[in-house]
Amino acid sequence: MQVTLTKVSRQTHKKDGTAYINKNGKPYTRLGIQTQEHGAKWLSGFAREDNASWKEGDKVDITVEEKGEYLNFSMPERQKSLGYGIEDRDRLLRVEIKVEQIYQMVKALVSDPKNVAPEPEDMYPNF
Repeated sequence: MQVTLTKVSRQTHKKDGTAYINKNGKPYTRLGIQTQEHGAKWLSGFAREDNASWKEGDKVDITVEEKGEYLNFSMPERQKSLGYGIEDRDRLLRVEIKVEQIYQMVKALVSDPKNVAPEPEDMYPNF
């Protein structure tokens, strides 16, 4: 769902001053947002690279999930939000490998003088 941000808040520490820690023991940044569509209710999620530049007035694509009286949000998977999937990346890698192989073949052909075709004399007009 696309929403318009009205407030954005990033927090690395709880009210008691302790850092937010994930289940793996690593610190994280909590991202709270308010939207035009949800009024004064805060939606909670995680800060990451894709949403680091979010500011009031931005229109963003999120998924909202209700957990009791709270609203949580998540973002589309990174690959989809960037417009590239794993299949696209793999296909691009195969194309890059083929281009490199062609480049090496052409380079080998041109570096050996016997492989370079002589210029046809009829290419240049006689003046």
